[in-house]
Amino acid sequence: MKKLRDILKEQFKDEKFKEDFYRGLEKTRIATEIAYYREKRGLTQAQLAKKLGTSQSTIARLEDPFYDNYSLNTLRKIAKVLDLELIVSLREKDERAQEEFTPIADSNTQQKTNRKSNKKRGSKPLISIH
Repeated sequence: MKKLRDILKEQFKDEKFKEDFYRGLEKTRIATEIAYYREKRGLTQAQLAKKLGTSQSTIARLEDPFYDNYSLNTLRKIAKVLDLELIVSLREKDERAQEEFTPIADSNTQQKTNRKSNKKRGSKPLISIH
């Protein structure tokens, strides 16, 4: 039985698949992080919308992993209202794929490192776009 890493390695030979894969990761991360931090702050979509001066349906759209029309300005507003730091970064795709599919033990180590890093920055959570 093939491992996911091996299957993806084969699929990544197709540039279109690779591009779509990374685009999907990007959108899913953004949508998931908005919903996660909104819920962590105890806000409904309607409450967040009110704070942003928009509609609940707009928040629902921003939390949809298939939505792909985010603007930095909108993400900045969300970060401000939710008391988050917005981080935008670029990095090598191969590095990203490697990080995405590391064993759970490695992921746990990374989470501990991130928590220590967050404490140094004042414990503010992040919305990150990679």
